[in-house]
Amino acid sequence: MNEGGSKALISQDPLPPGVVYTVSIAGGKTTLLKVESIVVPGSGKQNISGGGTKAKEALKTTVSCIGSNQRKYLPSNSALKDYDIAVQLTPMIGSEVGDDITVAIFVSILSAIHKNTLKKGLGIIGDMTITGSLKTTLSFVDRVTMLAENGAKSITVPLEQMANLASVSMDTISKIIPIPIAGPEDAFMRARLDD
Repeated sequence: MNEGGSKALISQDPLPPGVVYTVSIAGGKTTLLKVESIVVPGSGKQNISGGGTKAKEALKTTVSCIGSNQRKYLPSNSALKDYDIAVQLTPMIGSEVGDDITVAIFVSILSAIHKNTLKKGLGIIGDMTITGSLKTTLSFVDRVTMLAENGAKSITVPLEQMANLASVSMDTISKIIPIPIAGPEDAFMRARLDD
């Protein structure tokens, strides 16, 4: 498919604050997504476009997690109600979006709030509950493969899935640096370029 290294869908440059890539699996279909968050001073409004009801659930879960840990996740003396958050999902391959993209939304929103540039070719795998515990990632190998084949350089891997990297083809695994994560906070801290 990639004739002579044609342009990767996933940016090969350090990612601007708010931009990450992830894979969603819904109804048995795999979708490569670009997640972009814009955060501006505001009155606590949150909006997500490009994903339908499941994406709205994912945003709600993510915002609840950030909201209940504001001291930990937000700049000092700020609160969620001080920001308006707009998240845009752009399907790059496929079109089905599930609610399994919470960690990607988390990293996207926090990097936008903190204005952190993220690692180049960053792919985020991980889904969490409102308390920030990671859920089991289904179809893990499919997600890693789709990210790697489309230009991901670093991919967050929930700790419980590290052993499953052995099931990913050598060709695919040679293209990526796995970033082990125990939760969404790890994903955010370790996704930053300066880390």
